[in-house]
Amino acid sequence: MIPVARLFVLLGVLVVLAAAGCGGAERKGAAGSVVVRDSAGVEIVESAGPVWGEDDGWRVADAPVLRMGDLAASDDPSRQFYRVAFGVWLGPDRFAVTNLGTELRIYTLDGGLVRTLGGEGEGPGEFGFLIVVGRRNGELVLADAGETSPRRLTVMDTTGRVLETVRAAPGAWLRGDLVDDSTMVGRRYGFPGGPEDGRAHDTVVAVDVRTGEPRPLATTPGTPLAWTERQGRPFTSGSLRFGPASAVAGGHGRIVYGSGDRYELREVDASGTLLRIVRRPVAALPVTDELREPVLRRWREGGGDPLTRPQFADSVAHFLDLLVDDTDHLWVQRRAILGPHREWDVFDRGRRWLGTVVLPEELEVLAVSATHLLGVSTNELDIEIVEVYEIDKGTAARDD
Repeated sequence: MIPVARLFVLLGVLVVLAAAGCGGAERKGAAGSVVVRDSAGVEIVESAGPVWGEDDGWRVADAPVLRMGDLAASDDPSRQFYRVAFGVWLGPDRFAVTNLGTELRIYTLDGGLVRTLGGEGEGPGEFGFLIVVGRRNGELVLADAGETSPRRLTVMDTTGRVLETVRAAPGAWLRGDLVDDSTMVGRRYGFPGGPEDGRAHDTVVAVDVRTGEPRPLATTPGTPLAWTERQGRPFTSGSLRFGPASAVAGGHGRIVYGSGDRYELREVDASGTLLRIVRRPVAALPVTDELREPVLRRWREGGGDPLTRPQFADSVAHFLDLLVDDTDHLWVQRRAILGPHREWDVFDRGRRWLGTVVLPEELEVLAVSATHLLGVSTNELDIEIVEVYEIDKGTAARDD
């Protein structure tokens, strides 16, 4: 039997060792706003405030350096777009965007069309519907979801020469990003069979570019659904308004994912090993009558169908989307309370929160280089507009 006095000493030692294993070394970031600590080999980065000062953050220009798609400006078909879903920077003054879901157009920074790759079909270098476009070592990696063609991965050079084609395995298909030379990542959406199943979880899936084989890496809470009843059976009319949804992004050998329930993201490597947890201690904002009423008013103006009556989450999601840029900065799109979603939080390579970039208008951001942002918007006629904006990094260029 261990004497009582010695037992208390041993317990004290164990508590100290446990604290050391979970807490590890703690260090603070700029002005004490960022705390980085270790927990059992996993780095935890918590940003209470931005690193950038009020006048030294990044800024996106008020006007684009390039705007294509506006019929009033040009009737050139090479500058008109439909179903733009992905974009990628091919260099400091060249980029590519998908069009029609079946082709990839390469442009110079002044809007000159270099060439068009792909096209609809089932042959080599043809596509049914492109869902991933990535760049590696001067080559393009394209994933085809196969509306009219087999589901497959195609590697080609920027002249359109097909270098490799790989048939994708069942369950491999999802929208996502190229993480490294051999891995794509994205989400596989979960869907509950009814309200009794609770909230679905989405799966973060890696796909081996060389074989087309999928590999589940992690799960994250999915979108909470709005349930009602139709003809005695459960029926969903969509998601809860203002509610969270899962998001995933990848690049530079790492994958970041999370759900908007709280401002917390997990970063893993291509094998799924947890490397880092990124947090911002932000209080949840409740969904109030002030937020509900404009949504309900639009529903009533649209006929007020009881089956589609909006249902609401208890609190507003913290973020909507994630993006890893060409310099390994993480961009997190904030969920706006009212109005367009124009604010993006930017985190450095160590995932410290640098500050917030405000876009001049609501854009679907496609890709971000060291100097420019590529996006697509829709005008009042529902015409898609491809735009490029310059990023002014000012005195904060050291964080680039």
